[in-house]
Amino acid sequence: MKTGRNKTMTDQSNTIEHLREEAAGWAVRLDAGPLSDDERRELARWLQGSPAHVDEFLTACVMFDLMSDTEDRAAIDFADLMVPAEEPVVSLQAERARRGFLARHVQSISAVAAALAVAVVSLALLREPAALPTLEPTPILAATAFGETDTLALEDGSTLAMNTETELRVTLSDSARTVSLSTGEVFADVAHAPDRPFRVLAGDTPVEALGTAFNVRYLDGNLRVDVREGVVLVGAGDPIERAAYTEALQTGPVQLEDGRVLLGAGQWMALDIGSTEPRLGRIDLANVAAWQEGRLVFENTPLADIAAEFNRYNRTRLLIADADLAGERVSAVFDARDPEALIASLELTGQARAERRGGEIRLVRD
Repeated sequence: MKTGRNKTMTDQSNTIEHLREEAAGWAVRLDAGPLSDDERRELARWLQGSPAHVDEFLTACVMFDLMSDTEDRAAIDFADLMVPAEEPVVSLQAERARRGFLARHVQSISAVAAALAVAVVSLALLREPAALPTLEPTPILAATAFGETDTLALEDGSTLAMNTETELRVTLSDSARTVSLSTGEVFADVAHAPDRPFRVLAGDTPVEALGTAFNVRYLDGNLRVDVREGVVLVGAGDPIERAAYTEALQTGPVQLEDGRVLLGAGQWMALDIGSTEPRLGRIDLANVAAWQEGRLVFENTPLADIAAEFNRYNRTRLLIADADLAGERVSAVFDARDPEALIASLELTGQARAERRGGEIRLVRD
């Protein structure tokens, strides 16, 4: 005599066997040739009945080798098979390195396991190309707070080192890799993938590279690009044959007829807001993205710009009230967290002295 528990287990076993027989029946029918419209609708309804139906059908298709040769298989309307998504799937390809990273990540619009399984089934049944729904690449939003730096690792092997108060959006697709820099500074170490161009959009200005390492700074509409390795092209336009400019780049940055700029290793370009003419120059490779080591490198830089740079990293603000003093130029290397070193240097040379008021330090003529 069977107990209630044994009877339940037997019923479940019978149900599974029944599903397998139904799935095998559909596989045999598909193997025999194209389905009629009524049969395709019936199969669609059966698959939508339960995820277990999908599982058993996939297993049967593999057993009958229906997944490898699809040219002569009848097509199933993918839209009829889609199961509404229940929960968004978070797409996150970020690796936190260094200090606490403030990152915001966007969730994908839709997709659940059952729907994706049905997509595999529909692909196995295609006889002619069908219009399959595609999902847009899921963007990654990331940001750093005041005084904070961090590194974002991308799935393609590239890395983005983010300086203080940086906001960016990353979109990766099969054909392109795009980093939209809203504000801040980022050093991109780009994995080589010629078929997937890597671009940093600083505002509406594209900076494109293939297998290179470069720094992009975009603050208050002012752009600066420094190249540590490889070649980058700044500006929008038609593709170019970069090999044609290899020799010219040996002597310095190259400005094309359409206004775009080619930069090689150890070269920089700056475009100030409101200006149409870029400034071009050379830079020691060791000083490209020196901020990653906590260094601020200045070469004949106005004191006003130096004070603004220190203010990016320190709560105590440096202020310069005197216009002539603000225009004084300085060449030096400082620790980003040590504005007192700047003050000591200015007082030692007699260029300025400091007046301290609460959380501010005013630099005035000595």
